Amino acid sequence: MPRSAAQAAARSLGRWGYERAWELLQAQRLEDFRRAVARAVSEMPARAVVVFPPSVRWGGPLRQRPKALALALSRLGCLVFYCEPPHSSALGAGLRSVQAGLFLARVPRQAFSELASPIVFVLSYNGGYLSAFHEPRVVYEVIDHLGVFPNRRLVAREHPRLLRLAEVVVTTSEALWSEAARTRPDTLLSSNGVDYEEVRAAIRSPGRPPEDLQALVEAGKPLVGYYGALARWLDYDLLLQVALKRPDLEFLLIGPNFDGSLRALQTQPLANLHWIGPRPPDVLLGYLRYFDATMIPFRVDPLTDAASPLKLFEYMAAGKPVVATPTQELRRFAEVFTGRDPDGFSQAIDQALAARGDDGYLARLDRVAREHDWSQIARPILERLGIGREGKAEGR
Repeated sequence: MPRSAAQAAARSLGRWGYERAWELLQAQRLEDFRRAVARAVSEMPARAVVVFPPSVRWGGPLRQRPKALALALSRLGCLVFYCEPPHSSALGAGLRSVQAGLFLARVPRQAFSELASPIVFVLSYNGGYLSAFHEPRVVYEVIDHLGVFPNRRLVAREHPRLLRLAEVVVTTSEALWSEAARTRPDTLLSSNGVDYEEVRAAIRSPGRPPEDLQALVEAGKPLVGYYGALARWLDYDLLLQVALKRPDLEFLLIGPNFDGSLRALQTQPLANLHWIGPRPPDVLLGYLRYFDATMIPFRVDPLTDAASPLKLFEYMAAGKPVVATPTQELRRFAEVFTGRDPDGFSQAIDQALAARGDDGYLARLDRVAREHDWSQIARPILERLGIGREGKAEGR
């Protein structure tokens, strides 16, 4: 198919039509892609071969679990192929090495068809990718309440199928575990995590605040920060009321306007409530360094009760006190100061700011963060698959 025809098909069929059109465009190169995959496997003996079907872009603006697990598994001695979404422009067709044992892959799914029983990590919306594999060992990760995903019919159909099919089912929160365990009592609870050493290195590194943060830092007021998606699961009304109540504080939001819901704040601008848009993940920690306290102001509902925020463990690894609304998952951690309404949230901020000088509290934050390093998250999944530490070194 000529490129122009593929592009026209993509426009007419939409995102998933793009995937099919792109695969047709690349069919003539399929054997080259298969040989590239086989060569990577032969040249890099590994504890296991792992494939992540397309989910989130590698170079996207948010830190997300599939990318973090791919990195952790490669560091633990696995050979990992992380498949970019076909519509991504992150790289040309083929494989690109990110680090030892980890390749970004923009190839048709059939390029993996000759792998012998690879481990394939699927989510509720990309399980169809499994049809390309020969006897895959399926890890089904339930990472969010199903209501988060836009294609609800697909997810509703795939979720029960993948629960039955998967060799290992993983959930990231107790709420998700309780639901999945009704069908799969062997479900593994595996919360999200943090690259502990990356965060600590960023916090220790010398330097001035980012240019767009300097004025807030120099103003001298305590800075309470949040980063992540700005989406419907944030309690914007709570944020507005707390910011009105606390003119002695500065509140900073960093992240993409994920679903347009940020207009709830923009209609009532406040001098001490700031949004500066998204920042690349490798830059973001330079902002975290200057937060006096951090916040996770989620609405409290079934959707957020099921969420395990990655930012929680990054905040903790940075040694930053955490203030949050009392969702089910965040209530698990005694180190998180919680408040449901403006008065309670304001009081929790005061507790967090006071805790900055509490060595015992900071030590507890550090302990929790270390326990949730991504290597500690990845190892139990490998062990559940019967891939222990024997035979291969876990480092590279």
